[in-house]
Amino acid sequence: LVVGLFPHGHAELLAQSAVQSDAPDVAEAALDSLAACPVDGPEALTGIVNSGAPFGVREPALRFLVPAEGEELEKDRKELFLDIYRATPPPPGVRLSKKQGIVYSHGMREIAFSALAPTLDQRTLTKATKDDSGEIRLVALVELDSRPKSKMKSVAKDIYKRKDNPLKLRV
Repeated sequence: LVVGLFPHGHAELLAQSAVQSDAPDVAEAALDSLAACPVDGPEALTGIVNSGAPFGVREPALRFLVPAEGEELEKDRKELFLDIYRATPPPPGVRLSKKQGIVYSHGMREIAFSALAPTLDQRTLTKATKDDSGEIRLVALVELDSRPKSKMKSVAKDIYKRKDNPLKLRV
């Protein structure tokens, strides 16, 4: 696959290849090529994330939209990540129907929250320490701990008291 700038329509073909391929290496190569295209790649990757494609294709596409460390999160991506984080993931073992619309996996929520955490206010992060996802709770705690004047002591007590929290989170 060609990496870089694609003539009009090639990013769409790569996105279709990623979504429709039964071969994981083809899907991975198509996603890699889209990630390398600064012009049409982000839009195509966003289209994959918001599609009905399998989570195994959508999660890697979402990872490519996460800014590199030190880069600022763009407004459009922040809105996308907020939508994903706020979405309710499907219960384990439940088959999804087309009528349900776009459904995001637990993994996608965790990827989105990890990218969002540095941009969120203390109140939102404190609320996230009570999320159903242990990974989201852990990311929220780490982010709160990195900030000056955070109310970590009271948050830490609440987390320690919750017996349903995993041991590594309570410690």
